[in-house]
Amino acid sequence: MVSLPPVTQSNIVDHEPNVLSAYNIILDFERNAKTSKDALHARILGYLILYAPSIDALYEMVRVVDLCSQTHDTLSGLGQYFLDHFIHPCELSTRIIR
Repeated sequence: MVSLPPVTQSNIVDHEPNVLSAYNIILDFERNAKTSKDALHARILGYLILYAPSIDALYEMVRVVDLCSQTHDTLSGLGQYFLDHFIHPCELSTRIIR
C-alpha cells in the first residue's frame, strides 16, 4: 500500500487550519499504526479528506476526525465505518454492473 502524501505534496496546504489539523491527525495515526488494518483505516480517512467530493463533505470529514481524534482506536473505528458503509457498497455495485 502507498502511504498518504505529506502535507507539502497535497492540496491540503491551500485549506484552512482545521483541514490541515485533521489531515495531520490522520498522518500521525498512519505513522503510528500498529497493524496493517490501522494503516488502511488511516489511508481511507486521509484520502476522504484529500478527495472530498464537495466542500461540505470535506468539512464533515474534518468534523468527525476531530471528534474521533482522542485515540487511534477511535480513528480506526471511523476508518472501518467508511470501509463498511462507503467503500464496500461501491465495490459491490461495480461487481453487479459488470
